[in-house]
Amino acid sequence: MAKVQISIDDELLKRIDNTAEALYMSRSGFISSSCAQVLNTTQMVVAITEMSIALRKMAETGNVTEENMQKLLDFERLVKMFNPQK
Repeated sequence: MAKVQISIDDELLKRIDNTAEALYMSRSGFISSSCAQVLNTTQMVVAITEMSIALRKMAETGNVTEENMQKLLDFERLVKMFNPQK
């Protein structure tokens, strides 16, 4: 596991520490978890945007291109990654 050194605003660090303590987490664990959550959310927003574009193209043209089919499959894989029960 890598160790990094970062600069954080004092007030933000207090909020991080208070929240981590309330959740029975270490500061490092809380920051790692928060970063993972932001990255996952960003990835999902991009996937939803691409899916929306693909669906609009399919609706407008009435056919499914190889590119749009690939976007559908990529989206399904992402959904399974975040929700393995589906």
